[in-house]
Order: sequence, then C-alpha cells, then structure tokens
Amino acid sequence: MAEGEGFPKTSTIVDEALATPAPTRRRAAAQKAAAPAAPVPAEGIVVRGYTLGESETPFDGERLVLGKSSVESEFEHLHRYIFASELVAGLRVVDIASGEGYGSDILAQRARSVIGVDIDEAVVDAARRRYQRRNLSFEVGACEAIPLQPRSVDAVVSFETIEHIEDHGAFFDEVRRVMRRDGLFIISTPDHAVYNSELAEANEYHVHELSREQFVALLRTQFKNVTLLGQRVSFGSFLIGDDATRFEVLSMEREGKVLRAKPLGQSAVYWIAVASDGPLPALPSGLYQGDLPPNPISSILGGVRERDEEIVSLRQKLASAAVEAAALEAARQRIDELNASFDAARADAEQR
Repeated sequence: MAEGEGFPKTSTIVDEALATPAPTRRRAAAQKAAAPAAPVPAEGIVVRGYTLGESETPFDGERLVLGKSSVESEFEHLHRYIFASELVAGLRVVDIASGEGYGSDILAQRARSVIGVDIDEAVVDAARRRYQRRNLSFEVGACEAIPLQPRSVDAVVSFETIEHIEDHGAFFDEVRRVMRRDGLFIISTPDHAVYNSELAEANEYHVHELSREQFVALLRTQFKNVTLLGQRVSFGSFLIGDDATRFEVLSMEREGKVLRAKPLGQSAVYWIAVASDGPLPALPSGLYQGDLPPNPISSILGGVRERDEEIVSLRQKLASAAVEAAALEAARQRIDELNASFDAARADAEQR
C-alpha cells in the first residue's frame, strides 16, 4: 500500500479521538486486541528517520534522535516500536512521549491511526514537518494530561517514559482515562538495578526508576492481565528452527575465569510490559538485527587489534624519539660547556 493510501485524513483521525467510540466499535476493537499479533509484513517496516535528511531535533543526551544517539539506543528503541507495531495493527493508538516522531511513524504503518504526544512543543512541530501520513498526527501534551477524550483510543504506547516522572499514579490514571476499557497498554522502563550497574553514574534525567518487581506490581494494581518481556542489546548468534515453538535466549556472563550461560531475563536491562483488562494477544519474541556490516564482531575486533598495534608502534617510535631527544639534549649541554670554557679562556687571554 502506498503511503497514506486508504487512510482517512488527519483531521478525521483527531476528531475520532475526541469522541467516545460506539459500543459496536469497542467490541470489534476488543476482538482485534485478543487476536494473535500481526507479523511484520514481507515488505518490512520502514524507518524513515535516516532517509529524510538531518534531524531538526538536537540531541540532549537523553531523547533518542536517529543518527545522533548511540547505536545501542537506536537498536533498543527501534526494536520496541517494531514489536509494538505487530500488536496495534488496525487499532487507534496514542504514543505518549513520542519525541522526534520516528516511533509514531513506525506504528502508523500498521495501526488504523496514531497520535504522538510530547511535552516539548518544538519537538512536536519538527515531528509534524518530518513525519507526514494521513493516519498520523502529533499533539503537545503531558503524561499527566493527555490531550484526548475519554475512551478514545484502543492502545496506548509509552516507551522509556515512566522513569522520567515522579507521580506514576497520575500517569496511569490518564492512560486508563483515554484508553477503552479492555484496551492494550504497551510500556517499557529500565530495570533499576541492572541499568545502573552498567552506568558510570546515575542518569540525571530519571527521577523514579523501578525494579522488575515494582514495575510488575504497579501494573497489576491497574490491569487484570500483565505479561513481561526482557530486552538487552548484545552481540551473539541465534538458532531458529523452521517449526520452532520455543525460542530460548541465553546471556553469557563472566564469573571469574569461567563463562556462565543464563536466561536473558535474568540480565535484562529493560522490561517491556503488555497489559490489559481484556485477553492479551500472543506476543512475539525475536531478534532485531541492526544495519551492521558482515561479520560485525570480527570487524570490530579487527579494528581494535589494528588500533592496538598502531598504539604499540607509536609508543615504540615515541620511546626512540625520547632517546634521540635525550642524546641531542646531552650534546647541546656539552656544546654549552665547551662554549663556556672557550669564553673563559679567551677572557683570561685578553687580561694578560
């Protein structure tokens, strides 16, 4: 389908989000939410952030900006949104803390409609200019004051948001207000212990981080059904059978002089939760393989080895130069001594 083909105009989408859905529409959406997740189509999901030129959004050290943030951060965020796009196919979605807008654009390729909401007006304006689809719009708003009517969306997506606000209850109240009663809530947050163990210092932008247990407990106070997926960026190998019904991910961790293989969930840096009062769809587990060169580990390690060899060579040259410099300095001092001796002899001769 061509971009925008078959979708209502943006104004129509916004108008629908301002009106309470009809009961029949709610029942149809409920059936959609309980269905298995729609797999990524053969033609794939387009990430347009790299093809629309340099982003207008400056990198502030926290908000992801494609092409300006770390490769690891891009892997994490893009994987989450592509995963969520499988769950919201055909639904009306609000993306809370949508930032630069790339994630809302990914969701809009599968969803019936998407409204991205962010508190930063300049970022919202830039997203409106950059990501344009007939079923996609962007609005200025806060997590605690989402600018939508009650029961106006089928799904709420919010990645890496909750740790930035102190009052989690107020945020969840707003999610429940704008989402239909059996709607789908897709949310992620870093694991407080694991995330901070890998940082040199605490993230200054995070005001209220949660452990896995706290995150799950909070969600279960609001929703009848909650399931969790762990996420970590790593290099590795994967084996998948054509008829695989089980997908096991192991993390190799060094313990002294040995490596121990553990289930990934024990060392996940981030948790993605899917919650609802209605039945949850079957959730896909999978691997997001980024845009890397062939044999990336070998390429990286090869580059490191070349760098180390160059460093050794430069240090040897520096040591040789230091020896030469010392010899030159000794020669200069000897010349100074001889000049001083000559001057003294000449002065003595003149006095005679």
